[in-house]
Amino acid sequence: LTIENYVSQFKAFLNYLLPEDISAITEQRIKDYLLYLIRERKVSISTQNQAINAIKFYLERVKKGERKE
Repeated sequence: LTIENYVSQFKAFLNYLLPEDISAITEQRIKDYLLYLIRERKVSISTQNQAINAIKFYLERVKKGERKE
């Protein structure tokens, strides 16, 4: 279930980045996306956390990036 949530949340993030590709992921683009979720989509705190964790999972586990708080 967690994996499915992460995949769904990460796909939504990638769709937000369009037409840019995955290489366009920057800290600022992540912040912009989270603000979009809050202001435009008005998602719950739970959904915000799922989005954050899905992006962190990709950056830390898949891309082997360094952990950020």
